[in-house]
Amino acid sequence: MAKPSVSLADVKRPTKVVELSCLPGSEVEIYQKILVADARVINKLHEDKTVENMKKVTAVLEKAIKKWNLVDQDGNPAPISEQTLDQLTDDDLTLMFATASGKTVEELKAEAASVSMGKKKE
Repeated sequence: MAKPSVSLADVKRPTKVVELSCLPGSEVEIYQKILVADARVINKLHEDKTVENMKKVTAVLEKAIKKWNLVDQDGNPAPISEQTLDQLTDDDLTLMFATASGKTVEELKAEAASVSMGKKKE
C-alpha cells in the first residue's frame, strides 16, 4: 500500500516563548529550528558582514518568529518586520536569534567570537 504524500508545508518545528528584556511582559514565540536556506544566509554573514547581509539575517529572524504580543503606540499589533525589529535592543535580537538557532546566548556569542578570532588570524 502506497503511503500518502507529505507536504513540505507541514514541516514541524518546536517553538519557545521568550520575554524581551527591553519590554517586560512581552511574549515572543520563536521557532527553535531554522530552515536550511536560512542557515546558508547565516553562514554567509560569518564571511561577509555587509549591511545587505545583515538585512538578510533580519529577514531570517522575521521568519523565525511565529508570533508575539507586541503592539504599536496606538495599541495595534506590531508587524513582525525589519522596522519593528530595528526598535528592539541588540541583546534582545541576540536572544531571539539564539533561540531560533537552538543555542543559548552564551553559545551564540562564543561561536561569533571564535569566527571573529579566526578571521583576525588570516
